[in-house]
Amino acid sequence: MTIHKMLSLLVMTSALAMGCMPMVDSDLEDVQQPLPQGGTYYNGQGIYSMLEHEFGLAQTSAGWHLLGVKNGTNQVFAVFKLTSAGQPDQDAQTVIQEAVLGSSRFDVYNLDAQSHGPTNLYVTLRNRANNQIVTKSGDALDGLILKVTFPSGGPAGVFSMRLHKPAGLTGDASLSGYSIDYWNDGSPSQVSNYCTVQNGVAEPVVFVPGTNTHPLTATRLADTSFVDMSCASGGIVACMLWGYKPWSNGTAGPDLHQACVQMKRAAYCGDLPYTQEGHTIYVRDNLSPQLNNASGGQSEAYWGVNGALCLDNRRDTSISFTGCTPALPSCATVPSGWLLHNDF
Repeated sequence: MTIHKMLSLLVMTSALAMGCMPMVDSDLEDVQQPLPQGGTYYNGQGIYSMLEHEFGLAQTSAGWHLLGVKNGTNQVFAVFKLTSAGQPDQDAQTVIQEAVLGSSRFDVYNLDAQSHGPTNLYVTLRNRANNQIVTKSGDALDGLILKVTFPSGGPAGVFSMRLHKPAGLTGDASLSGYSIDYWNDGSPSQVSNYCTVQNGVAEPVVFVPGTNTHPLTATRLADTSFVDMSCASGGIVACMLWGYKPWSNGTAGPDLHQACVQMKRAAYCGDLPYTQEGHTIYVRDNLSPQLNNASGGQSEAYWGVNGALCLDNRRDTSISFTGCTPALPSCATVPSGWLLHNDF
């Protein structure tokens, strides 16, 4: 099994745990995303990427995978999570050992995706040759390599993650995406893309500040020192492209974004997804004025941060669903506190 396959053995969670996009351009720094159409979008399975087994730097199907990075005092940590069916999550972090650009080697002091506009990456480094502190961003990040190791029990050796210059995402040029490839320094010819979609084409990584999102449940942990690394096809980024950025829409922004991730992957109970990528969903929200106000043929559910608040029809009845505990009511009465509603 290749090093970037993750969690594919989990019961249906793994078969369905990530997000979806309709098509990806051959340009490694661009991603095709449907432009806003009044709330008509493609749904998807996952949180971090289209499919869980194509996301990121991961160990094996049941091993550690990299969620993002966390800033300390003049050092940056790679943050890993291990999820196994029926077992408590395990969390670990390792110091990013160094950065390399050309012939120069650096200590990594800070990785910021917030202060200069969310998703715009600024990396602060100390040059080991002359102790000079430098900050690189934009095209200056092209070719920068970050050296990462796994937690104990993960693969041995040092992994090199190489960044490429950013590009705005199709559908919202204000969001920056970075193509990233990586390899184990012990096998430098075996290069993998950090993010791919179903046909194996590379897609951008988006650095999302301030929120650490669980890769199976979408539960979020606010953390100003954390920078999430999300593939452009996943629910995290897709919902931002649909207008529900965590930092937009006032105080409702974070909750709207999380409810959108649950809705996108049909996570009725706020944990497992119950859909396949590619279904069209029609979305409306409770904002005033509304960002999306679309209607389709059948009502599916009203959504909150923890999943569906009520359920009328499921968009994908080919997937077995035994219900939530407690059972979800029908949506004959609109539930209070709803954030999003969708038809299909």
